[in-house]
Amino acid sequence: MTPERYLELQFKKDIRHGHVHNAELKPVPSEPVFAKLKGNESCVVLVRNKWQQCLWFTDSRLLRQDASVVIELFTYSSVRAVHWMSRKHPFSMSKTEHFDRLEVDLEDGGVEIDGLDQAYLPVFQFLGFVASRRTASE
Repeated sequence: MTPERYLELQFKKDIRHGHVHNAELKPVPSEPVFAKLKGNESCVVLVRNKWQQCLWFTDSRLLRQDASVVIELFTYSSVRAVHWMSRKHPFSMSKTEHFDRLEVDLEDGGVEIDGLDQAYLPVFQFLGFVASRRTASE
């Protein structure tokens, strides 16, 4: 299964069941995001975090938009592992305050994705999927 198809299925299910309210399938990219897309790259899911930053899940990478500034957080092929809340001390953090926080291990370091609200679970599952595809091919 491709990352694009996995994203579609996971979010469609969670949106349909009413579990996720801050995500949109097949979003029309904003002008700043459109300018950053490569070739035939397409936006699959848009998640708005608690601070109204837009997380654009394309068919190959994750982009974060804050107003007109768009940065690439990572490509899916660089994901090695994903951790819920905290990799080192998951039980020292309050689940009430940090339930929607993920740490992503990448080839060249890591990144934290915070404020996902209820979209944390499909994002967590998706990143686990792309990490498992990577380890299976190594």
